[in-house]
Amino acid sequence: MSSLDKSLTNAYLDIEIDHATQLPVSMKVVLLAATKGETEVDKAKKIVGGKHVSFHFNYTFSDFNQVEKPNVPKEAQRLLARS
Repeated sequence: MSSLDKSLTNAYLDIEIDHATQLPVSMKVVLLAATKGETEVDKAKKIVGGKHVSFHFNYTFSDFNQVEKPNVPKEAQRLLARS
């Protein structure tokens, strides 16, 4: 099993805005973490394939105090613990 490559991590945000109030309604965060020696990247160091770990988080701003604990698979927990 490989460990994570901290030098190759990509994060993306997608924020939904309510056009009537101009306030954020929700946010989606995608985090991609490379696996050492097994992740394909392009010239801009963006992860484009191969083995990597992907985390997806969805936040709805009207649901404060209702966030559930994320379920992180055991394999991902082991990779995170080793990095």
